[in-house]
Amino acid sequence: MAVMKAVKAKFPGVQMLTDGSQDHASGKAVDFMVSDSSTGDAIAAYVRSNASSLGVHYVIWSQKIWNVQRSGEGWRPMEDRGSTTANHYDHVHVSVN
Repeated sequence: MAVMKAVKAKFPGVQMLTDGSQDHASGKAVDFMVSDSSTGDAIAAYVRSNASSLGVHYVIWSQKIWNVQRSGEGWRPMEDRGSTTANHYDHVHVSVN
């Protein structure tokens, strides 16, 4: 997955998770685990800026979602899912085509 290689090269200390359900199980998503919001912000911005070349479909970070099809709307708020992890405050979720 191109996005994994690119993010790992730009942010070498970031841990990646690809296991789980839905897009993860099919190899179409990765979570980049972060310990601070500035790193998450930087990863999310990098992935969005390079979405076309990295094959990005959508990004979830900090209880917001951005996708290529609705990119003109910017980040859109998401409902409260009940926890730090479920609300994507400790990781950036990236789904690819």
